[in-house]
Amino acid sequence: MTRRDLLITVSLGGPTRWSWTCPDCATTVAVHTDSEERARRMIDRCASRCDCQDPPTVFSDAVPPGGFVCAVPVPGAPDGICGLPVESEPCTEHSPGGA
Repeated sequence: MTRRDLLITVSLGGPTRWSWTCPDCATTVAVHTDSEERARRMIDRCASRCDCQDPPTVFSDAVPPGGFVCAVPVPGAPDGICGLPVESEPCTEHSPGGA
């Protein structure tokens, strides 16, 4: 995972404020804690759900001739991922603005 650049604001007598702003949509995630490790975990979890982020894709040959498919984890799915072909259009369920 990419190490995100965080803005740090130190507050005397209070917890440190850690924040990250999405470079694509300018959404800001902020966490108040004195632990950098905890702040990074929480911000990474929130940032991975940012609405502007495209879902991950992988190449699959499950359906000939093969191609890129949505790789969002789906418990119980045959390969453990969504698997919807995304060569010609984005995944309608996992893309920003999807159903």
